[in-house]
Amino acid sequence: MKGFSAGFDSTVSRHWASLRDTKHQLVVTGDNPCANGGSSDIYQGQLIPASTKSEAIKTVCVKIPRGLPNQNYAGAHREIKILRNVNHTNIVDFMGVSMSGARPSIVLVWYGNGDALSFLYRNPQHSRRSLIIDVLRGLKYLHMFDPPIAHGDLKGRNILISDDLRAVISDFGASRMLDGSDFATTAMGSARWLGPEFFSVFVSGEVESVHDEAPTLQSDIWAFACVVGELITGEPPFVTKPHNAQVVPLIVRGVPPYQRSRLLNSQIPEGMEYSERIWKALESCWNTDPAMRPTVGDLEALL
Repeated sequence: MKGFSAGFDSTVSRHWASLRDTKHQLVVTGDNPCANGGSSDIYQGQLIPASTKSEAIKTVCVKIPRGLPNQNYAGAHREIKILRNVNHTNIVDFMGVSMSGARPSIVLVWYGNGDALSFLYRNPQHSRRSLIIDVLRGLKYLHMFDPPIAHGDLKGRNILISDDLRAVISDFGASRMLDGSDFATTAMGSARWLGPEFFSVFVSGEVESVHDEAPTLQSDIWAFACVVGELITGEPPFVTKPHNAQVVPLIVRGVPPYQRSRLLNSQIPEGMEYSERIWKALESCWNTDPAMRPTVGDLEALL
């Protein structure tokens, strides 16, 4: 077995998280990551119990921050802080923290069905509505949490599919608890999923990102609508524009990330009538004024 192994470290847990089973040994398999997050590499691993006679070896997902020790530490710390406190059927299942050298590794349940987009590509007849409702329920849980949690990086690749075909929200590295004690910025790699409040327009007409803009509940609503568009069409927002530099001016001008005709013409099991109803909800989510966007409660009634 290639890779490295590390114990579930209880010293680290006192600072970062409460581990659920310090007796297990974590083995990360393979030399190369199987996926990449915003600032982390994703590996498959195994949790090996002290006695395999009474308990099975578990396959897990291991997120390791990229870069030198302490780089991206803030994102890992923020993600652990949130994951250790949340518990919902539509939120990724947190198992604990381990160490790779001096870097914290986040250990999660392994979701063998992959992300929602690749799952739907392989299973085109699967219900979009069920996945959309799952994501909305997970987002409602976060927004109704005390204090509320803004996810900050909702997109199709961050929605995973469980063994029983539930959609679960993952990747909390850009998330923020809205209690005034935490601050996070949203990576420009996710520009297509951002609302216009994340960009500044100068007199010259030039547009640039607002790098110190923190995610909000309202920015999550914009991104949620983009996720719905992805689940229905299988395409990212502004699919005809390959570069972020082409996308940002459109966002600022209020051009919706998806065109109505593309959404209605998508071949999904629910049919065009469902897409038509969805479109009306998405339009309200893409209001350029964040204060005018619906809440998760509003969307629950609409969808």
